[in-house]
Amino acid sequence: MQSKGLEKTAAVPGLSLGFDLTALLKSNDIDSRVQRHLVRVYSTLAVAVFAASVGVLLDISISVAGYTTAALVLGLLVALFALPKKNVGQRFTVLLSLAVCWGVNLGGLVHYALATDPEVVGVAFVGTTVIFGCFTLSALVERRRMYLYMGAFFSSAILCLLLVGLVNIFVQSAAIYSLELYGGLLIFCFYVLFDTQLIVEKASLGDDDFVAHAFELFLDFVNLFVRILTILLRKREGRDDSAA
Repeated sequence: MQSKGLEKTAAVPGLSLGFDLTALLKSNDIDSRVQRHLVRVYSTLAVAVFAASVGVLLDISISVAGYTTAALVLGLLVALFALPKKNVGQRFTVLLSLAVCWGVNLGGLVHYALATDPEVVGVAFVGTTVIFGCFTLSALVERRRMYLYMGAFFSSAILCLLLVGLVNIFVQSAAIYSLELYGGLLIFCFYVLFDTQLIVEKASLGDDDFVAHAFELFLDFVNLFVRILTILLRKREGRDDSAA
C-alpha cells in the first residue's frame, strides 16, 4: 500500500498532481522505481515550460531581454551542473530561473508572432506538445536502447546543421535556411526519442537526477517550439505576400 502511494505522489518538491502519471508510463521493461523517476522528470518539465511561458510574458510586457538575460542563462547553466545533486531544492530553483530567462530571450520571437497572427503561437505550442508527447510515448513503449544506438548519428547531424547555419550567415540563401529549419525540426524530433530512452537507461543504472533529466527534455521542447513557430510564421508571411 505504501509503494502505491509513493507512485501516485512522486513529483517535484511542492508540486501536487491530481492524477496518477505513473499509470501512463507503465511499460513491460520499465520497473516501478524508474516509473516514479519519470513522473518526477515530466512533472519538473511541465513546471519548467510554465516558467518559460512566464518569462515570455515578462519580456512582452516590459522588454527585459538583452545581454544581461543571455549572460544569466550561461551563469545559471553553470550553477545547475555545479551544484551537488543532493541539493535538490536549490537545483530545482536554478532550473526554474533558467527557464524564465530562456523564455525572456524567446519573448521577441513570440511577440513578433503575436503581432503577425496570434493564432500561430497557440498552434505552435499545441503542435509542439503533441509532437513531443507522441515521440515520448514511442520511446517509452519501444524496446529499450532501440534509439540509443543512433546517438552518434544525431550528434553528427546537429554538427552538420551548425556548419550549414554558419555558412549561411555569409551566403544568405533561403534554400539553405529552409534546409536548416526543417532538418533541425526532424533532428530534434528524433532527439526526443534518444533523450527519453537515455533517461530511462540512466535511471535504471541508479541516476535519479530528475532536475538534469528534465532540463535535457526542456531543451528538446524549446527547440521544437522555436522551429515550428518559425515555420508557421514563414508560411503565413508567404500567404500574405502572395495575396498582396
